[in-house]
Parts: sequence; C-alpha cells; structure tokens
Amino acid sequence: MKYGVCTLIAVLAIFAASVAQAGETGFFPTRPSNPTLHKLVGVLTEYGVGQKSGQILVKPTVGAAVPIYVASSMKIDGTNVTCLYPPTATWTPAPSLCSDWPKTLIVGTTSVTVTYWTTSYNGKTVKVSDQIDY
Repeated sequence: MKYGVCTLIAVLAIFAASVAQAGETGFFPTRPSNPTLHKLVGVLTEYGVGQKSGQILVKPTVGAAVPIYVASSMKIDGTNVTCLYPPTATWTPAPSLCSDWPKTLIVGTTSVTVTYWTTSYNGKTVKVSDQIDY
C-alpha cells in the first residue's frame, strides 16, 4: 500500500468534517456594525475552516482552551488570510494551499491575541473572531 492507514484515516476525517450535509447552511458571520469586542490572549492551539464553519482554539495561560468560530473573513496582523489548515510544528501544507499564512505563526506554539464578539448560534451564545494578532 502506497499510503499508510493513518494517512488515509486523517484524509477521510478532514474530508468528512468539511463536507456539508444537504440542507445545512454554513456559519461564517460578519462582524456587526457596533459589537462589544473582547480580547483573548493565549496559544493558538487549533485552526481549521471547513464548508459548514471554521473554528479556532486558544489556550490562555490559566484555564481551558476557548473555542471561537471563524467569521466570514479573517485578518492576521491586518492581512486577509484564506488558509484553511495552516502549518503546525509537525505539519506543513503545500504552498499552493496556504501561501497567505504568516510564516512565523505556528499553530500549537505561537501566542496570539484574538479579538472576538459574541452572537447566537443554534440557541447558544458563541464567540466569533475575524482578527488575530501576534
């Protein structure tokens, strides 16, 4: 077999997570005109965007990792980023898939400041961000 079982499972998991089910709509909100903005400082431990939604996890110095949905656009240090699955300490995507991700922002190791607001999604209050600075 040319590819290992772990590679195959990983590819299938990413594919399954990113395929929208019939009748479902995506959750990529835009920033409201005058939201109350909050800031969270911590290590960016996860970042992923699929067809239905995107989410990041930020681990503050104290406490549990905080899930934050990704808005309709994302800026990192003021620059628009469209990368879906950025590099980690152990994985680097093909340059054609993630050329706009900052080279020094490594998921799992880099400390960031995430600006977010809250909104309602599926009857719950959730955090949404369109801005990461580091």
